[in-house]
This record gives sequence, structure tokens and C-alpha cells, in this order.
Amino acid sequence: MSEIELSRRPKTGGRRKGTPNRVTADVRQAFADLVHGNLENVQLWLDRVAQDNPAKALELVLQLSRYVLPELKAVAVQVRPPPRDVRDLSYEELVHIIAETSQGKLSPSDVHRLSVPELERMAQECERLPTADATAQ
Repeated sequence: MSEIELSRRPKTGGRRKGTPNRVTADVRQAFADLVHGNLENVQLWLDRVAQDNPAKALELVLQLSRYVLPELKAVAVQVRPPPRDVRDLSYEELVHIIAETSQGKLSPSDVHRLSVPELERMAQECERLPTADATAQ
């Protein structure tokens, strides 16, 4: 068989997905045993290093911590202002919100023709600005 024909054969054996390699597992276990058996010595070694060079000892502790503590990643947080009560909005703010959220169905001039109670009702329906009663719940 040629190399091309061999590469097209279906896999029939080998490790299943997620099964660790035996050599890797053995090496990890041996390393874990080594570290566990020398925990008291690690403290002595750090103390010796710290006598001559405290900064180096701290650096070693930080390097060791990578194997024990998970590394945290920065998280971006968006802070939104608290919702405003519709009744606190100016007439122009109501017009702008309704025109913006009507998805082109109403122009600002259409919105200007509405009465203030209609504007308040429509702004509440937009769900962008809940009333004070809704935010209290």
C-alpha cells in the first residue's frame, strides 16, 4: 500500500479522546510525589534563600504559586447609570427616546405631535426607562 492509501484508513485503535497518555500520567505522579515528599524541605530552602536574598525568595514563592493558585484574568465591567423615571425626563428627552426606539416608524416630527401622556406611555413601553415603581420591585 502507498502512504496515501495508509493515511485514508479509518482508525481502529489507540487512546480514546480524553484518556491521558500513560507516560505523562506517570511523570505527573512522580513529580507530585517528589513535591509532596519535600514540602518541609521547600520551606527550609526558601528560608536559606531569604537570608541572603529576600527578593529572590519572594520570586520563588510567586513562581511556585502558579502551580497551586489559578491565574485570574482581568474582567471588563460596564457600569450603567441607574434607570431614570420617565416622569423625570424632559419633553425633548422623551421625543428622542421614542423616535430612536421606534425603529424608523416614528420621526421626531411625528413624536412632537403626541401629547405628553402619550409620550410617557410610549417611553415606558420602550422598556429602556422603567418607572420608579418598577425599579423599586
